Amino acid sequence: MKFRSRKRRDGSRYVHPISDRESAHHTPRVHFRRISKTFFCRLGDAKVFLVDGEQVRNTLDIDFTLGSHYLVDDYIPSGEIWIEKSLSENEKQRIIAHEIAEIEIMSEGVSYEEAHKKANESERLVRESDEKTLSREE
Repeated sequence: MKFRSRKRRDGSRYVHPISDRESAHHTPRVHFRRISKTFFCRLGDAKVFLVDGEQVRNTLDIDFTLGSHYLVDDYIPSGEIWIEKSLSENEKQRIIAHEIAEIEIMSEGVSYEEAHKKANESERLVRESDEKTLSREE
């Protein structure tokens, strides 16, 4: 059996077993064709796609949760953000805000861990704003 090194969201790596058939035909783009993705919107230079999170977890990354982007996960093509398609519209907007903030921060040379903390703060502010809007509407 052969093995391939894979990257986790935290930047660490682990070894993933692959079959002889898969290793003989493996190119990173093969996975992109297997993932069903739907264009959602464009934000600046980034294209946001909705993906089947279960499909991503089953074929590419067991740790995929809610969303990710090309600076964190090497299986996501450059310039793309992937968001779980099963989320509510409000939740999609919150996760997109998080991913955009993370991209902007990481583009300045900040580590993923630090960018993720700062993006969580941006996402928290969006969530608080949403809660205030909902309470005013009641």
